[in-house]
Amino acid sequence: MIAFLSRLTRSNQAYYKPVMNQPPFQDHNHNSAYQILNQTKRQPIVVVVTVKKDGEGLQKLFSQLKQQTTPPDCFVVTVAADSDADLTWQTAKKLASRKFKILSQRQANLTRSAGRNLGVKLALKYFDQPILVFTDAGCDPTSSWLAELTQPFFTQKNVELASGLTLVKPMSALWSAQGTFVLPSKSSIPDNPNPATRNMAIIANTFIKAGGFDDRLNYAEDYEFARRLKKMGVYCHFLPKAKVYWLAHNNLISYWQMIYQLTLGDWQAGTWRLGQLTMLGRYLLFTALFFLFAKLNLPISWVLVLYLVYLSLKTIKFKLDSLRAYAYVPLLQLLTDTAVISGTLVGIVMTRINNASNR
Repeated sequence: MIAFLSRLTRSNQAYYKPVMNQPPFQDHNHNSAYQILNQTKRQPIVVVVTVKKDGEGLQKLFSQLKQQTTPPDCFVVTVAADSDADLTWQTAKKLASRKFKILSQRQANLTRSAGRNLGVKLALKYFDQPILVFTDAGCDPTSSWLAELTQPFFTQKNVELASGLTLVKPMSALWSAQGTFVLPSKSSIPDNPNPATRNMAIIANTFIKAGGFDDRLNYAEDYEFARRLKKMGVYCHFLPKAKVYWLAHNNLISYWQMIYQLTLGDWQAGTWRLGQLTMLGRYLLFTALFFLFAKLNLPISWVLVLYLVYLSLKTIKFKLDSLRAYAYVPLLQLLTDTAVISGTLVGIVMTRINNASNR
């Protein structure tokens, strides 16, 4: 088993290849953006987007950014693209419009973290202290999102960090059910939450002081970054009116892969969570009960009944908008559990391998 998991980790070795020291910007299109923003008295807003093989998602995001109530001469978008194999790069360049200005850059072998850092470096090439706003292709911001998210930076003193509310796009019962597993509900979000890169804003000076995102991380990079900000004492203002809709996965395989990658990313970042281990413990308990019942000649079906009760209790705690969405919850719970357990096991093995190689 250890050997198998060790082989499985090889597909994640790109995590260990920093890219910050690669050559600086070789291709960009500033479209005189800095001239326009510098003519205004407002602090410039830079929306940082990193994308890989998702030209369609980038196009949808840009269509929403064109509808922002924030005046187009008050913000710029930076796009850091990994490659042009899927026409993502060409899409970014074609989407340049008079509605807002685009700064774009491509670079090979980008992790998500390195892409975000690259977008910030591109912004700082033209602006001294912009407000950095992060979101992703695959997100659908409301028209007032940018105005709501950045408003405290202009009306309050000493605001360094803010995060908005991310909701699932209610396009189908499957999407609604996924949202309950992936996104925290509004009522569960505390004051001073951990910001997620789907919907966050930070002043450039604080971003630089924190050291930016860890270039090595391709997943869970925002959680690791948020923990560093907390250690610095940076307060995050939660702005529920700054809404972004997350576009969920259309199939269960991609959903499982997302949960697995996020879990593995936590281990790579050293930010694993207690819930990952307790979930592993629950399934070890179910497995132990299975063998115990078999040894005692007790009905093994009792263990299956206990497991179904566990799934049912999970279903009851959710508040969904349709009965069809509830029908997906037990299946998504099973997929989530197996993805978390797989990511945890691989993460543990990777940690042991890395610790051994560093001795």
